[in-house]
Amino acid sequence: GISQRLINFCMSLVKDRPGGLAIVTIIASMFFAAISGSGPATVACIGGIMIPQMIRAGYSKEFSTAAAAAGGALGPIIPPSILFLLYGVATNTSVAKLFMAGVIPGILMGVSMILIARKISIQENYVAPPEVKKELQQIYDMGFWHNFKEAIWALLVPIIILGGIYTGWF
Repeated sequence: GISQRLINFCMSLVKDRPGGLAIVTIIASMFFAAISGSGPATVACIGGIMIPQMIRAGYSKEFSTAAAAAGGALGPIIPPSILFLLYGVATNTSVAKLFMAGVIPGILMGVSMILIARKISIQENYVAPPEVKKELQQIYDMGFWHNFKEAIWALLVPIIILGGIYTGWF
């Protein structure tokens, strides 16, 4: 249920802009990467929901898959990264410092992916058809605050994990 709540929250942020579903895929992948720390888990959870939706909305299979895979690439970079943990333990490097080193590059990569997805979506005219827009309208109608409340625990998990590590509680 965490994946769907994150996706609904991201959809309430993005609405029905050109390339909106691709942007939602990348943003939700950023949040999920901050929960799982794993690229394959991110692609499986977010891609499993978003790829079929994107294809139904008229996006090409190739672009839909690429957006989910690119979003999954953020899993090993955005903390808490499993690879950072393994590297830190194997080399006796501070895991907290590795995590801090991954935050800004992960966010910059995500923003770059969003800009590229938006540009390609405009070029390819990836806009949801009316019947798909009608389905998505239900999520938009729930409102930002409703979707935010539904996703609050999923959004707080990275803050709790990273805050606990940085403060020394974990």
